Amino acid sequence: MLNKRIHLYIVSALLSAPTALFAQICPAPPIPIWSGEGGVPTGYGNRKVFLSPNQHSITIPWPNPDGTETKRRFNLHNDIDPNLRVQIEDTSSGFRYTYHLENGKQSKDSLNSFNLAIYPDTETQAEAEL
Repeated sequence: MLNKRIHLYIVSALLSAPTALFAQICPAPPIPIWSGEGGVPTGYGNRKVFLSPNQHSITIPWPNPDGTETKRRFNLHNDIDPNLRVQIEDTSSGFRYTYHLENGKQSKDSLNSFNLAIYPDTETQAEAEL
């Protein structure tokens, strides 16, 4: 029983650690950030796609036939506030994992997909309910 509890704590730590680690090592976005106000800042060369400071939209200076530019903004539909809870149960046949995923009230966009990476193990039995 003690070995199962130790395994349970280790699995719990491994499930929560990647999220914290990813948040710490996530590099800056490859698209330059610009608010879309005023002219395009110097130093961006001929870049034509800019990420908003809140990273929820992109701005593109769009050329007009008369040679001027119009700024067009496109929403990225990534304004979400996911809340994931994981419940791990120790059963007689092994561990049972239950995931509860909800989108927070302040989110403006929908959650469209949820992916779970699982280490391949021939002894693993999986079932799912929607």
